[in-house]
Order: sequence, then structure tokens, then C-alpha cells
Amino acid sequence: VDFKAEKIGTDAITSAIIFRKDRVKELGTAAFTTTVPFDYGNRAPVTQTFSHLVSGDTVQVVVAHLRSKGSCPSDKTDLANIDTGDGQGCWNGVRVTAAQTLSDWLATNPTQLTLAAGQTIADQPTLILGDINAYLMEGPIDAFAAKGYTEVSNAMHGSMQHSYVFDGESGSLDHAFANAALLAQISDVTEWHIN
Repeated sequence: VDFKAEKIGTDAITSAIIFRKDRVKELGTAAFTTTVPFDYGNRAPVTQTFSHLVSGDTVQVVVAHLRSKGSCPSDKTDLANIDTGDGQGCWNGVRVTAAQTLSDWLATNPTQLTLAAGQTIADQPTLILGDINAYLMEGPIDAFAAKGYTEVSNAMHGSMQHSYVFDGESGSLDHAFANAALLAQISDVTEWHIN
């Protein structure tokens, strides 16, 4: 599906997947969702399944961009989303719900991939990439883990990995998560310290 003529979501920032047609081909149908909580604040996640042209191996790639930690809600009784001082910033509840909802949406086979006999969508190697706006010990990361997704860099290199340095402190709000079917195939990962 060619989304170029279509705006995805309501935010000025959108997600996309860039791939090499000389290495992989698209399988099924590219998909995105703007259902709650991807209707406002969280950007609409985009997914496509690909097949490697030589090996035939497949992978579902998902790009996500969850709500930022800033611009706190005006409703100070919204305890799930105000800055409680625990380091997770504002809108943590929204990000946790987005991680859970995204995982559940992926379990519905949104790219309409034709599965082999006896295979379920959980058998399909899946990679979630993007700006999760959460550090490793925060709720959204735990929510992905509870749904069977492993933060790849942490699994391979431990918790000291980072993608940026700001005011003398390093960290990562950007992550890559793999389900069990993909994690078993990953031999290494490299973090780019590109701010």
C-alpha cells in the first residue's frame, strides 16, 4: 500500500518504514492504526511484513512513536499521567496503554500475512522499533515485556546502552523489541550514539 497520498494519524510527526527493494519484498498489506490510544498524542504505528529475497525468511517490522514526557495534563487528578516525580515524566499511563494496545493489535495479524498450516501470528518474527519515550526501567518497557517482547539492546549488551547524551547524562528513549521468534535469530545489535 502506498501511503504517500494519505496522512497517517493526526500529529504533524508521522512514522514510516524505508526498505530496500533489492533485498526484501513486501508480504501482506502494510497497516497502521489510529484507534485509541493512537488517535492523539501517540503517533499511529505502522507495520509491514517483509520476505528476504534470497533466504525467504520473513519479519514483521513495526515503527512506533509514543507520547512524549512533556506537556503535562492540566488535570492534576490524572495520577496515571501527571509527573509524579518517579522519573517517568508525564503521560506514562498513556505510553503504557499504547505499548499494551500495540502488542494486542500486532496479535491480530494486521498485515494479513498468510500463515503456514499450524502456524500462529506469534510464530512470525516481529521487530518493534521507535521512540518509546521511556527508559529501560519504566512502565512502557515492562508492558512490552509482559506481552512477550524483549528489548534487544538490553538483552545483548545490558542496561548501559544509550543512544544520546544530553547535559552530561546518557540514556535511550529509542528502542528495538523482538518477540521470541525473532530474538532467537538475532546474533548482535549495535547502538548508534547519534542523539
